[in-house]
Formats: sequence, C-alpha cells, structure tokens
Amino acid sequence: MYPKLIWNLPRIKTNCQIMVQECTTRNLDLVGVVKLGVGQEKIVSTLIESGIKTIADSRILNLQQFAHFPVRKMLLRLPMLSEVTMVVNNADCVLVSELATIKALNQAAQIINKKFEIILMIETGDIREGLWDEALIFQTVKAVLSLSHIKLTGLGTNFACFGATVPTVKKLNQLANLKQQL
Repeated sequence: MYPKLIWNLPRIKTNCQIMVQECTTRNLDLVGVVKLGVGQEKIVSTLIESGIKTIADSRILNLQQFAHFPVRKMLLRLPMLSEVTMVVNNADCVLVSELATIKALNQAAQIINKKFEIILMIETGDIREGLWDEALIFQTVKAVLSLSHIKLTGLGTNFACFGATVPTVKKLNQLANLKQQL
C-alpha cells in the first residue's frame, strides 16, 4: 500500500529516548507523530520501545492498523462528521475546533461507553484551524464540560503549517494564559 522507506531505527530510538527523558524532567508527555512513517509498524514499535506513550497520525486507517500497540492513539487532524464513529473506535484523542464535531464525538463515545479526549484547537495566526474569538472559546469550553463522554485534555495550535507563522514566546504565552483563564 505504501512505499517501503528505509529508516535508521537505532538512531531514531536513541534520539527519542533522549527527548522522552528531557520531556519527563519537565513534566511533559511526548507524542510520537508517525504520519511520515506511512503506516510502518517498525517505526511505531521503535518509538514505543523508546518510551513514547502516545502515537499520532493523520490517517484513521493507520491508527486502526496500530490497534494492537499498547499506547494512546491520537488523530492529528480535524475529523469529518462522517468519520466520528471510526475516530472514537480507533483513537483515544483528536484535535477539534467545532462544537458540532465535539457533540458528534460525544454521541459516538456514548454508544460504546468510552471517555474520549479532545484537544481544542486555538487559532494563533497560522490561519489553518482553530477558534480565535475568546468569547466563542469560552462558550465552546462550557459546552464541552457539559458533555458526558468527552474530556478536554488540552489546547493546541499550529505554527509554520499553512500561514508560515513562527512560534514566539508571546504567542505561546497567549495560549498558556488562555489555559489559565479557562
């Protein structure tokens, strides 16, 4: 299905172990993004051996293929409404920015009695995805907190993705301040 790529897995493992250790000392969880690995299980198993506890991909089918791995799975993109059942069945967490999608995820999670995690995307200038109006952000969070099977795990944003916005201390502080306000 995908072309076979050659990876230096020992080097990936060593570098990943260093990053996991550094993140652990700062009380951070490192997420292994494997979308460049085009579904290759050797890459996922190497990351898990390195200490990664969450694997993220932009393809639901890859997450489905990784179901047997004992780690959290995260969908790294906004799901379409038609995909929410697949997302809830194959992931533990997803990036979202629309309340209609969050409510649909809640309904799908309710059916299988699963507490499903979301990361609410906030727009910080990259013009890719996320809520930008502070009043709407607070309304959305209030609505999310009333849902029975959704857990708001965090806030997310994009940098250098679509609009080539560079991450700055000021923009990261804005996100951190928003978290504190919420």
